[in-house]
Amino acid sequence: MAKIVRRHIINTVKQGYFKHNLLLYLCIAAVIFCAVLAFYTYGISLIIIPFLLVLIIRLKKQVGILLAGVKGEENTLETLSLLPDVYFVICDVTLCVKNKTAQIDYIVVGPTGIFIIECKNLSGSICGNVNDRYLYKTKNLSNSSYERKEIYNPLFQVATHSKLLSELLFEKKIYNIVSGCVYFSSPKAEVNLSGSCNISVFSKSQRGDNKLLDFICQGKKEKLTPRQIKRIKNYIFSHCK
Repeated sequence: MAKIVRRHIINTVKQGYFKHNLLLYLCIAAVIFCAVLAFYTYGISLIIIPFLLVLIIRLKKQVGILLAGVKGEENTLETLSLLPDVYFVICDVTLCVKNKTAQIDYIVVGPTGIFIIECKNLSGSICGNVNDRYLYKTKNLSNSSYERKEIYNPLFQVATHSKLLSELLFEKKIYNIVSGCVYFSSPKAEVNLSGSCNISVFSKSQRGDNKLLDFICQGKKEKLTPRQIKRIKNYIFSHCK
């Protein structure tokens, strides 16, 4: 199994989940408190409850989104851990290069090269052109209608992150190409993107697990030695926070 390198045990997505979950329970407690207090304030405290209920609905929706993100990251990490033990997987890091920063889900370093993986746990139909700044996510609702949202193209994120990591490695005279990909980890995602670019896209619903591992294991023709792998891993890790 691959060697998992964690910068933080609780990453940014989990932090957001715990924070919003705590706020949700505090709002629920506040509603109960206002209801009890109504006996002593002649019902005046009940005025606050509608505002709290609106906040609870919004927080509940955000908690659901963050929980999906946590599950998606865990599933992706489980897949990446299946790589051979010559690979290092650096999880959820903020890469710092001069005055620039980038939050990266996974950086993989192994004999076949250096890889950046952006994980997206979105459900529904994802469509658009790979070269467009925004994609469209369409999700069927229970009342026979559908919801369509515009989402920022994650391929642009990967391109920016790959360029930043390449700049960092170039300072150390490491000229290996950084390969990037986007992995849609939800089995409920149907990805249909048109156009072509140098960033790969994989979806769990389309045998993405196997394709992601093949993408990494096949990699580049120039193989990195164990010494080079460790050197690159340590150098990347030293510029993360």
